[in-house]
Amino acid sequence: MRSPSVRGDSRTGATSLLLFALLSIVFTGFYPPYANPNEFSRMLAIYSFVEHGTFQIDDAVRVFGEVEDRAYSGGHEYSNKAPGLILAGIPIYRVLRIFLPRPATPFDPVFLLVRIRNSPWQ
Repeated sequence: MRSPSVRGDSRTGATSLLLFALLSIVFTGFYPPYANPNEFSRMLAIYSFVEHGTFQIDDAVRVFGEVEDRAYSGGHEYSNKAPGLILAGIPIYRVLRIFLPRPATPFDPVFLLVRIRNSPWQ
């Protein structure tokens, strides 16, 4: 039989874990209505590569809207971010697309899960 102090400690631990999980979701940078331009630019490149086979984000911008962080070359738009996290996110996005539908907004679950799984602090 557990003592009352152990029961209170486990309840405090569960509450702390729940609070941490909720705050982690809220502060992912993808919480509506604002998309983080750094991550959004990467997500558009990942989406474009997997869905269209190119790193040009022209079509993705038409679907998801304008992004501040982009580069122009040869009449096309590209993400202006280093390719490391983009390349790391491609396989994650591909696997998630097996189970989740093609995203229609920057806040769809597939983008959120790619961002959480592909975060640089892991």
